Amino acid sequence: MNNPTRGGFTSGRAAGLVVAVAERELVGGECAYWGCIPSKAMLRPVIAVADAGRVDGARQAVTGPLDVAGVFTRRDHYTANWDDTGQAERIIACLTMTFTASDRPA
Repeated sequence: MNNPTRGGFTSGRAAGLVVAVAERELVGGECAYWGCIPSKAMLRPVIAVADAGRVDGARQAVTGPLDVAGVFTRRDHYTANWDDTGQAERIIACLTMTFTASDRPA
């Protein structure tokens, strides 16, 4: 199950089902760590500068290049520095059991 929602977990449990999540890498999947979120976090500063450059009165305030280190720091913040502890804790709170791909359910 890739990037499941809390509603799906609790619905399964309410139906009397055992729900398990197996992630090969980080809990939360591709979007949270490699796709959507880091991409959007890095694109936002670029878009903000471009938008400001098209606005009379704001254009003059935009000087100099983007702070590349700052852009990457923003990305790292939005991916929780690739630490899935928080997402794993939220999922575990909703699940009956959890295991990694290398584990085998009992």
